[in-house]
Amino acid sequence: MNGSIKILINELIIHNEQKFTAIIIYIIQIIMKFYKKIKIDNEQIYHEQKF
Repeated sequence: MNGSIKILINELIIHNEQKFTAIIIYIIQIIMKFYKKIKIDNEQIYHEQKF
């Protein structure tokens, strides 16, 4: 009985870690998308100021 509870808790922790990791990866992808967009916008502004 005690062993099965321990296994259940371990499975819950592993499942939550996977979900947490997936959320972090998703957030990083969003940040990278915005970062690339900002970088491109800044380069365009820089080129416009140059000419």
